Amino acid sequence: VINSLMQSINKRKVIYISVVTGLLLNLILDIPFMHLFSYLNLPAYYGAITATLVGFLVSNSISLIYLNKEMHINYKETIQTIPRFVLSTVLLIGILSLFKLVLPINSTSRFVQLFNILVSGIVGGGIYLLINFQSIKTILPQKLLKKLKIES
Repeated sequence: VINSLMQSINKRKVIYISVVTGLLLNLILDIPFMHLFSYLNLPAYYGAITATLVGFLVSNSISLIYLNKEMHINYKETIQTIPRFVLSTVLLIGILSLFKLVLPINSTSRFVQLFNILVSGIVGGGIYLLINFQSIKTILPQKLLKKLKIES
């Protein structure tokens, strides 16, 4: 009982350390990054965004390292899927940018705007699913795959 209690306390410590580290990094880097971005003639709020991202990445890295060390979680399969997700995201942005050139964005008609959203969502989502279907298939329940007659 005491051993499991100590493990629980250690797990909570890692959570607190992770969150506090990310928060402190964000607080420490906010103003210097804002000045840096302003000096580079970029909007200062980009500095605040960058500081937040750095804090978030460090905080998550601490958690992921802990999970790998204590729970022996292997991230190899996850890392291998990253290029496919990046490619699909870039393609999605490209296609939606093309839609922006073709479809009227500044229309005052709600019907036209709804049509634009539907077309963009269906085409963009369809392309994203096509590219990432193999990865998505691994997280779907076997019952659903059998019902849809999709081989796992």
